[in-house]
Amino acid sequence: MTAGTVAAARSRLGYMLARDALMPWRTARQNVEFGMELRGVGKSERLRNAERLMDMMKLGPYMDHYPGQLSQGQRQRVALARTWAISPEVLLMDEPFSALDAQTREVLQNEFLDIWMRGKKSIIFVTHDLNEAVTLADRIIGFPKGRSCSSSKCC
Repeated sequence: MTAGTVAAARSRLGYMLARDALMPWRTARQNVEFGMELRGVGKSERLRNAERLMDMMKLGPYMDHYPGQLSQGQRQRVALARTWAISPEVLLMDEPFSALDAQTREVLQNEFLDIWMRGKKSIIFVTHDLNEAVTLADRIIGFPKGRSCSSSKCC
């Protein structure tokens, strides 16, 4: 695989960690703008996209708040908006709701489904929570004993 192939693939992927990984010195809006900034999107377009996504995530009133001023659920929604802002073809999500309490997790799962229905992106969602998998997935692949498998017998 060449460097050009890797760069092309990377530009089509979005990745969301289990923890929000927000930059504490940036406001919520500035965190959402970050990926677009790296991709060279102009300031007015970044601002417009960030505001639209934050409104969609019900974070409009918190745009100018810093991560330390937000609840964990709000921080996760900012992280999701930041990932969604780069408009990836494929979204990779590594247990993005695992650090949340049960009530906040359920609210965010429902909001996530609403947002997904609008954009219909392909998403690979890693979770250890079977209920979450059943709620959010149209296809589930299990790895027994925490190992990946190469044959169709184990999956």
